[in-house]
Amino acid sequence: MTDPRVQIDEQIAAGRYGEASAALEALWREKPSMLSVSFVESRVRRMADRVPLTACRMFFLRSFTVEPLLPFFKTEALLAGIDVTAECGQFGAYTQESMDPESALYRFRPDVVFLAVHLRSVAPELWEGGEAPARDEVIERTAGAVRNCVEQVRQRCGAHIVIQNFDCPADAPDGLLGDQSGAFHLVRAANEALKAAAQATRGCYVLDYDRFTSTVGRGHLNDERKWLTTRLPVRAELIPALAREWARFLRPLTGKTCKVLATDLDNTLWRGVLGEDGADRLQMDAEYPGASYRAVQRALKDLVRRGVILAVVSKNNPDEAMAVLNHHPDMLLRSGDFSALRINWNDKPANLREIARELNVGLDSIAFLDDNPAERTRVRAELPEVKVIEWPGDALDAPRTIRECGLFERLWLSAEDRERQTLYAQQRERAELAGQAGSLEEFYFSLQQRVTFEPVNARTLQRAAQLTQKTNQFNLTTRRCSEQEIAALMDDPGWMMATASVVDRFGDNGITGLVMAKFEDGACRIETFLLSCRVIGRTVETAMLAAVEQICARRGAREIRGWFIPTPKNAPARGMYAAHGFECIEEVEGRELWSRAAANGKAAPAWIQLTIEEKLLTSDQLFASA
Repeated sequence: MTDPRVQIDEQIAAGRYGEASAALEALWREKPSMLSVSFVESRVRRMADRVPLTACRMFFLRSFTVEPLLPFFKTEALLAGIDVTAECGQFGAYTQESMDPESALYRFRPDVVFLAVHLRSVAPELWEGGEAPARDEVIERTAGAVRNCVEQVRQRCGAHIVIQNFDCPADAPDGLLGDQSGAFHLVRAANEALKAAAQATRGCYVLDYDRFTSTVGRGHLNDERKWLTTRLPVRAELIPALAREWARFLRPLTGKTCKVLATDLDNTLWRGVLGEDGADRLQMDAEYPGASYRAVQRALKDLVRRGVILAVVSKNNPDEAMAVLNHHPDMLLRSGDFSALRINWNDKPANLREIARELNVGLDSIAFLDDNPAERTRVRAELPEVKVIEWPGDALDAPRTIRECGLFERLWLSAEDRERQTLYAQQRERAELAGQAGSLEEFYFSLQQRVTFEPVNARTLQRAAQLTQKTNQFNLTTRRCSEQEIAALMDDPGWMMATASVVDRFGDNGITGLVMAKFEDGACRIETFLLSCRVIGRTVETAMLAAVEQICARRGAREIRGWFIPTPKNAPARGMYAAHGFECIEEVEGRELWSRAAANGKAAPAWIQLTIEEKLLTSDQLFASA
């Protein structure tokens, strides 16, 4: 039997990066070890020119030993396409480091601050089962130490913050009373206080360590000898599991999640082959084995609630498959749950390309689910950007595989996320209208578009940050910003931070555009200009530029400047400045600086009703040089 390491090297040498990536992950999942750490890292970096990595700087404030977990954590991150640079604070000095503006924490300039404080450090009496002081005092002291740390970090740093909450002791010193008023009850109350602190702090999230310990088994998690000798809170064999739990947060924090799940039908959403067995013999009912496939459908419905778009890519007779989707009594999912349908006899890579074009997303935003190993191999070979979910040997394990793959993690949902299925249904209606229109201009007028340009505010801040993190195609600079970074500029008189919302005859598209611009020396310097893929090709960008020009006229800006920074994904935005009369005045390593004199309140296209919130037009934040 061929050594999997040799096979991986052969795949990399042949340029079969999708297959090599899948094989690396399979090797790691089978037996994570320090030897595997070195091998995986070297091979991922060997493919980095074709499978790019996203950099992430992490600082660990801690009260226990985290160093043994870091190699495993970094490997989990690399397999997700994230290159972590990590630094640890001094053991037990998390409070002092968070309060000292000159500490290593702030000199490191992290993207993520991970606060790993163990219960035994801040409330040993709860863990050891001794006489506890008054309930409220314990809760306040236990949660207060962490809460104070979070507040200090947020005052001095714009990084995301992840708090690891407290786990209940494995032993129950109070017996059944512990669930009512003893140590267990106090720990849970402290965790509720941590949750409240996170919800009150922008860009702060809770890692549920207590849930993790209950999942692996509290009695199996801790090694008393390890804790007493090295302050390591988990057994050596569980280090990879905890590292993976930590790494789950990295995908949503760095934007390495998928927007679309494209799924097969036969032996994936139901047991059986429609063309051979017929609709009546398909199994997806509540009894085994159909229950396994019904659970897969339930897992996909859960993803829809997270804002994930579903698509079908299946080799089948379309009429027969649609009849099952629409009428089979045991189907949980219906055709209306899918925003794109490719049911035909074409090869699946071609269908996935069509789905990407129809939904206006990049291939790297698509995950592919199929029970057939040959189809998975072909997609990996032809479309290495697509994330292929490995189907387990037993369909019973498929729902858990989908939920735990990490590709669909979300830390919060915007209004647009919750309505995504409706938004794409409206998009299909627009496409039908475009096909019926006699001309492009007629189509534009028939849309009856209304664009509202307003300052970023507390209500829209999360969505603004989400747009910078997820928008790739029509994004002129592709600068990623956290909520904290945008919030820091919202009240700066030198900046304009504005969102564009689009409504048309088919419904509300939500917040789909963002402009971040700095006013200085009589010029408006556009730092971020982006537009969601849902409204590309409808001249919304022209209306946004018109809004910028009208604001410039009020603020006395005589020139508008903006960079175009090319990426592998933002080709649709390349011609934006040239199409609107800008001139390229500088080019550095492919980066282009464009400029144009600010016109006197240029109007939006005739087919768009543009509304600019008065605050943007009446601002007294004028240039000193204007």
